Amino acid sequence: MLQHANGVRVLLAIDSNARYVSWHDSTTNARGRTLDEYLMSKQLYILNEENHNTTFRNRRGVSNIDLTIITNQLLRTVAQWEISDQESSSDHNIIKYVKGQRDSNRESVDFQDVRYLIKKRELRDIPRKPASISENDTLRVTQCRNHR
Repeated sequence: MLQHANGVRVLLAIDSNARYVSWHDSTTNARGRTLDEYLMSKQLYILNEENHNTTFRNRRGVSNIDLTIITNQLLRTVAQWEISDQESSSDHNIIKYVKGQRDSNRESVDFQDVRYLIKKRELRDIPRKPASISENDTLRVTQCRNHR
């Protein structure tokens, strides 16, 4: 699908059955590591944001296996991603987002091989060298993983 959509705006809403702490799951599994590497290699972005709900819930547990993935062309036009409190007839929760509105709060930060979407207010939480990074710079580090 991505080969045919080269340079086109693509949004994928997937049930990945993969777990990774970078998309706010409580653990990482082999499938999650593989998917994370694939997404990085294709320069795709995960919109999932931290939320008090999880995307999946059943009697065996909860996880964030449902992902909203976009190409670079949609970075600033998909906003307000959230897991809904609305009742679902599935063990997957409803995911909402707004497409077509410019999100001036969203920044793309390229960590060499790892790409994260962050909000401008979160830039303050990233450790910096004094006077070496401004809010408009691209940050580069050798490795960055979210451990919770």
